[in-house]
Amino acid sequence: MRYSRIYFTGFMGSGKSTLGRIVANTLGWDYFDIDTETEKSEGISIKEIFALRGEEGFRKTETEMLRHLSQTDKAIIALGGGTLLRDENIHIVKSTGYLIYLKVSTAIIYERLSHKTNRPLLLDENGLLISREEAMKRIENLFSEREPGYLRADRIFEQNRIPVGIFADNLIKFIKKVIH
Repeated sequence: MRYSRIYFTGFMGSGKSTLGRIVANTLGWDYFDIDTETEKSEGISIKEIFALRGEEGFRKTETEMLRHLSQTDKAIIALGGGTLLRDENIHIVKSTGYLIYLKVSTAIIYERLSHKTNRPLLLDENGLLISREEAMKRIENLFSEREPGYLRADRIFEQNRIPVGIFADNLIKFIKKVIH
């Protein structure tokens, strides 16, 4: 089967956006990040959507954006870390494209996220960075909740310590086989 849409899934910090841009650019395809597109469409940040509508309201908005993006041909689409929590979203993705899980260990996720001060997962209620132990506990809990959705992928790519250039080359070679 020839695919004209490739979806990337994985936990925050797994490289969905970075690799999505590289792959799309190499293929001459469009690139979309579902969170960024949702923010553009709604005119407010994901954090504000959560505050105004709660998680369920955000997930409904996310599904609408996914449905919209799933109609775009020749597109690499980076899903949000929790997009696959809804069975409806899994159905949309699996029926309209090829799903790749970018798997990274929770320790590496922590390393990558700890350099970013805008990740609510690593902040306390006052906006201050939490301890490494508390952060790892949060990451592991959220990861275990979300991984069943990730494991529905058509292909899993583990990337833990592979340099991004080499990993991107391997990913592109594989995707070229899937789309031709």
